[in-house]
Amino acid sequence: MQIYFMRHGLAADKKLPIYLNNDAERPLTEEGIKKSIIVAKGLKKIVKNFDIIFTSPLKRALQTASIVAEEFNLKTKIKVINELLPGTNQDDFIKLLINLKEFKKVLFVGHEPDLSEKLSNLLNTDPKIFKLKKSCVCRIDIKIMQNKIKSKIIWIIQPSQFKALRRKK
Repeated sequence: MQIYFMRHGLAADKKLPIYLNNDAERPLTEEGIKKSIIVAKGLKKIVKNFDIIFTSPLKRALQTASIVAEEFNLKTKIKVINELLPGTNQDDFIKLLINLKEFKKVLFVGHEPDLSEKLSNLLNTDPKIFKLKKSCVCRIDIKIMQNKIKSKIIWIIQPSQFKALRRKK
């Protein structure tokens, strides 16, 4: 299975008074929307399709997932899951993956440092190795055998690289 981790785009400043007690409602900024669109278009050139998109319920992740879904014509295949909320248990995410055997290409849209922790956990590496920038995408391939996961990293692409990719015909 190919799994893709995408960090949400640039969101409104969490220090703004309106979001001090309501982090879940922070939306993408205009720049965050623009970069997410560029990444979605670049991703379409590389990936071609996803079977399903899972996203955190937080507004900025849901907006990012919606932008990608629109580019891939997958608006009906977005699933909001709590396993992508900040601070959730990594074991719950592994259990989720084990139950996704029917899918070939899955996109997960979430937050840092949790996505990097999920990557590190799957790849059995130090969590400090990965830090996904906003709108960054990472692909890893996994094999699920007898409720165990074997994985390898394939690539990490930064938003600026998607921009360059977009220029190529």
